[in-house]
Amino acid sequence: MKRVILFLTIGVMFLIGTADAASIFGSGGLGIPRTYSGTRYAALAEAGLALSDSIYINLDNPASFASVGLTRFTMSAFISKTTADDPNTSDKQDDLGFEGAAFALPIYKQYGLGFQYQPMTDHNFLFNSRGWYETDEPIQDQTAFLYTDRFQGEGGISRISLTGAATYGPVSIGISGQYIFGMTELLSKRSFESDALLASGQYRSNELSGYSAKIGVTASARRNLQFAAVAQLPAKISNTTVTEFEGGDSSQVEGKDVELPMGIQIGAAWRVGKSTFAADAGMEFWEDTNTDWQPSMKPNNVVSAQLGYEFRPTHLILVDWYKKLTYRAGISYNENYYLVQDEVVNSIRASVGFGIPVRMARGMLDFAVYTDMRGYNTSFNTRETVWGLQMGWSATEAWFQKRKRR
Repeated sequence: MKRVILFLTIGVMFLIGTADAASIFGSGGLGIPRTYSGTRYAALAEAGLALSDSIYINLDNPASFASVGLTRFTMSAFISKTTADDPNTSDKQDDLGFEGAAFALPIYKQYGLGFQYQPMTDHNFLFNSRGWYETDEPIQDQTAFLYTDRFQGEGGISRISLTGAATYGPVSIGISGQYIFGMTELLSKRSFESDALLASGQYRSNELSGYSAKIGVTASARRNLQFAAVAQLPAKISNTTVTEFEGGDSSQVEGKDVELPMGIQIGAAWRVGKSTFAADAGMEFWEDTNTDWQPSMKPNNVVSAQLGYEFRPTHLILVDWYKKLTYRAGISYNENYYLVQDEVVNSIRASVGFGIPVRMARGMLDFAVYTDMRGYNTSFNTRETVWGLQMGWSATEAWFQKRKRR
């Protein structure tokens, strides 16, 4: 029965297969940067790069796939509400989708193999702004004209990853090969209240596909202290850009590659009794990339930091289920990878959550509640607040087991 539920869940996931991330701050690039590590890590505000064990896999660290003892399946779904405010309008949008899924298979005693699918990180958005256009010479006895700019877009990128990992003493090493694909669309239009001036606009789409790789290392200094480092290697993604202008009078097709930058993350985890503390930091070097594919994009090196705390009251098995709940909380800071009106857009996330042991599946059912505040540091008074609930399921299956060497 468990396997039937598992395969039905996977089928529904691929049919829906979109992780919406509605944001006006995703309009200039590939959507809002999102990291899918699992629901446990969502409750830790994405901290925990060095945390992995036989129950949880940190999907952002390839080295964690070496720690599984039985075949493990994990997936997450979420629902969120985004409120966007600018000086002229306020907009709310509800999102529902799958955050991602992964398999992890142990091979012999020290090796692990993994498959991961992270669906499209959609940057679906719609916003309007109003202003005045002034002319040097009068047109129909007017020199100032009220206009409305409309910006609308959607799409993003999806990732499919195949990971191999191995453990050598206190050190685990993993390498992940990624296939990246997707599409982004942007429609921009300016219309005037007066018929003295004509409307203008364009539709722009980018079809993307390519390959990338990620390397991860986890090391245990002591039994209760772990360190991790992950490097996302730079990549060139093939891109076909189609631009159509107002009225369909003309269009152009270009083939400018999209460059994805080098990214570095480091993390540490410390277990003390019933508590676990996690701290991560990272940087992505977007300023070194070529942005010819999106001329209006002004890249910004991304700096991020995460802090997380986890409390597990007991490790005993023969106790009531509510006594085995695991509690989590976290806070993080992140920057957008391009400037908006020449300003860095900051994002601050706070989250809480808990995990419930599931005896039937020898796994965990996890929940995370988070709020994400974007753009509150800017002077142009455009900001977003996101409230979200994420649910994750992690289960084991004895299809494969680690074999003991003789």
